[in-house]
Amino acid sequence: GAARRPVRGLVVVAGTPGEREAAELAALCGPGGAGWTGLVYGEAEGAHWRWHTDADGHVDLPVLDVRLTVPV
Repeated sequence: GAARRPVRGLVVVAGTPGEREAAELAALCGPGGAGWTGLVYGEAEGAHWRWHTDADGHVDLPVLDVRLTVPV
């Protein structure tokens, strides 16, 4: 499982990362990485948890116990 530690930054990726992007994500967000958190809209190898969105602009991050609503 994932270990919790302070977040230094947030990376948002709009689709399934390619080989190069996946390596960059692992360097930033993986175990022993730079302490960043990555949100990927798509599949990401090594992901520890999932997040969900709906058509009404709600984003649920269950592991963080956060629900966001994007204003329309």
